[in-house]
Amino acid sequence: MTKINLTINRQKISVEEGMTILEAATGAGISIPTLCHHPLLKPSEVCGICTVEIEGEEFLINSCATPVRAGMNIQTESSKVVESRQGVLKYLLQRQYGDCIAPCSMTCPAGLDIQGYIAHISKGEYIGALKLIKEKNPLPLSVGRVCPHPCEDACRRNCVDEPLAINPMKRFVADYAQLRGIVVKPPVPPDSGHNIAVIGGGPGGLACAYYLRLYGHSVAIFEALPKLGGLLRYAIPEYRLPKAILDEEIQELLDMGVDVRLNQRLGKDFTLAGLREKGYEASFLAIGSWKGTRLGLPGEDQPGIISALDYLSKNALGHPVQCKGKVLVIGGGNAAMDAARTALRLGSEKVTLLYRRSRAEMPAHHEEVSATEHEGVQFEFLVSPTQVMSKDGRFEALEFIRNILKEADGSGRARPVPIPGSETRMEAELMIIAIGQSTDLTPFGLDPDLKSLNMTQWGMPMADLDTLQSSIPDLFVGGDLLRGPQTVIQAIADGRRAAVSIHQYLSKEAFVPVTRGFNISRGKKLKDVDAINFEGIVKASRVSLAHLPLPERELNFLEVEATISQDEALTESIRCLSCGCMDAFECRLREFAKAYNIDVSALDMPGKRIFPLEDKHPFISIDPNKCIACEQCVLSCSTHQIQNAFEFKATPTHLPDYAILPVPAINDRCVSCGLCVGFCPTGALNQKSPGLPGPFKLEQVKTTCGYCGVGCQIYLEKAEDRILRVNGATFPPNFGHLCVKGRFGFDFIQHPDRLKQPLVRKNGQLTEASWDEALDVVATRFKELLGQHGSDAMAVLTSARATNEENYLMGKFARAVLKTNNIDHCARL
Repeated sequence: MTKINLTINRQKISVEEGMTILEAATGAGISIPTLCHHPLLKPSEVCGICTVEIEGEEFLINSCATPVRAGMNIQTESSKVVESRQGVLKYLLQRQYGDCIAPCSMTCPAGLDIQGYIAHISKGEYIGALKLIKEKNPLPLSVGRVCPHPCEDACRRNCVDEPLAINPMKRFVADYAQLRGIVVKPPVPPDSGHNIAVIGGGPGGLACAYYLRLYGHSVAIFEALPKLGGLLRYAIPEYRLPKAILDEEIQELLDMGVDVRLNQRLGKDFTLAGLREKGYEASFLAIGSWKGTRLGLPGEDQPGIISALDYLSKNALGHPVQCKGKVLVIGGGNAAMDAARTALRLGSEKVTLLYRRSRAEMPAHHEEVSATEHEGVQFEFLVSPTQVMSKDGRFEALEFIRNILKEADGSGRARPVPIPGSETRMEAELMIIAIGQSTDLTPFGLDPDLKSLNMTQWGMPMADLDTLQSSIPDLFVGGDLLRGPQTVIQAIADGRRAAVSIHQYLSKEAFVPVTRGFNISRGKKLKDVDAINFEGIVKASRVSLAHLPLPERELNFLEVEATISQDEALTESIRCLSCGCMDAFECRLREFAKAYNIDVSALDMPGKRIFPLEDKHPFISIDPNKCIACEQCVLSCSTHQIQNAFEFKATPTHLPDYAILPVPAINDRCVSCGLCVGFCPTGALNQKSPGLPGPFKLEQVKTTCGYCGVGCQIYLEKAEDRILRVNGATFPPNFGHLCVKGRFGFDFIQHPDRLKQPLVRKNGQLTEASWDEALDVVATRFKELLGQHGSDAMAVLTSARATNEENYLMGKFARAVLKTNNIDHCARL
């Protein structure tokens, strides 16, 4: 072929004459987005997103159909091109209705693939579920016991009956592996030569160390206290998180090669400058929030008054604050609940918890509030402390005033207003203050480098919230230190985010922050979701969690909440509605929307489902609400498969402008080759899957289809060891084609009834046997039957799942050995 020269994005290339601009750019490693192009089909020029700018041309042109010419000067990402693509994407997105990512995952601070790991659980793939969890949470044993699970509040199952037990299912798979001695730990790559210091051994620091090791970097954790774990160890009581569980999880991390320096305080025992001198090239600072917030009342420093954090940590360190009398706990968060329940276990006569608003406004999770009340803690709502009273230099009583609730304040909760003259005195031997916590900034005054760190107006370190890099380039900060008191899972999310940023910093790569990707939603709030999405869903009760009986909790710290059983996990998992799109990991529309910075909040998108879902086909489901009318399904069927089984139906005229595109439908000419599914660039066409469909990130394995002798080249697409999809390769002999069996006939591989070992009947029972033993039995019986009845009485019928080679051998066996022509093949799926 004749070669011609042209320029694309200032890069001079030489290509064969007759190629399109898109082909030339692809060959040169230059990506041009397209939604309606496939190398096996003629260009349709429908989507309009592959446009490029050619010097001397007034208008943009479609690169998929325009042949190259000598001397062309092409720009694929000029401002004019980008603006055009953004316009096309906005238009196509405005008719989309669905969830790219399930709302549970969008709500999770760490962005766990909740829908994915629940799908694994539903198939009995518990270790696969755990592997997926640990991609973003290396501490599932601990988090499964303490997470406030905001994901469950966002669960769409709330619109049907009750939310999924997401956190209990996560805990189940972690416990399943732990009880069997199975350690899920990715291989650590070779040493990168880089050294990083993690300052703070809490959940954020542990997570950062874990993910840094997965890059091959050397990590040392500097911890101020005698043991790692941070607030997980010192602020969460044993009855919620047994420390043996935490220790085991931490040891798994240390076994990856993480170095630990205990009893090391920043500013006192080491400094940032000192770390640099020892070869540490970057540091992650995650020292948590260990300072209790004060009431601001005179006399609260006297004996008999303690912050919840000090009270809980002293108990964890083996130095409990004993009080056999009455205890007051001030506050309404989870720390207040922990302190109150701990006081009961330490033998306090009576524990009363005081909160300035009503029960409905309590920041503690409702499960923790109910458990606290169930154990016998008394609640006083709508009261605010006004005066601390003492006797002989020690706390004796608290005066409080009663409140009424008025309009919401800045927190969004009702504002408590004191009722004059309602002051009341309550006596106690101990008062625990649990109204908040903050970071102890003492190290910032001791370390010379930290004195120069840019701080916020609230006196906290300032950092880029995407990369967590501070104003000191080699210092990254996260967790409570950056955001104020948050959850354990938020600290873990920051640890992972910091690890990614530190790796990019050390590798001198451009920062690419950890993001969740582009997302559209059927409704950000449960009340906004169209009720039609839940039609036909049968109500099913949520699994009930077993708890230690009350008498067995007295004066001890035995774990209260039990792990759900395997049967309960399986039953609970199938309640999942699989809200997220099955094409989330492969949807090109979503990929390009992210690449071109489309702001979904600025789009006028449908607030309800416009088109009904098509579910009549045995193997393919159609969601017209995700169709972009790219015509790939129609063209692949009519010009490649020559079947004309796809057609577009015009939309009703009463629909809004964004819905005027036609929608696809399958007619009765379909031969179920599945070519259309492989060509669809969005989630409009999907292959049906038994059970929960995922989605999963699939691994491809190239092989040859064994159903017949054509030798079609295929890709088995699998998650773990389960084949979930088969696609045809786009080269000879099949050029993407597959028959119905080649594409959809693989479910038997994972079928529970599939025989993987020969069975021989002995004494009326089928028992496992060796292949030689089984074949001897078959040969002996055939010989007996031939002798008794002759060849004409013998017949052979092969399975539809038999390969061409197996059929050939069976035919040879029938004719050469059994001497019969009575042989047939059941050519059905």
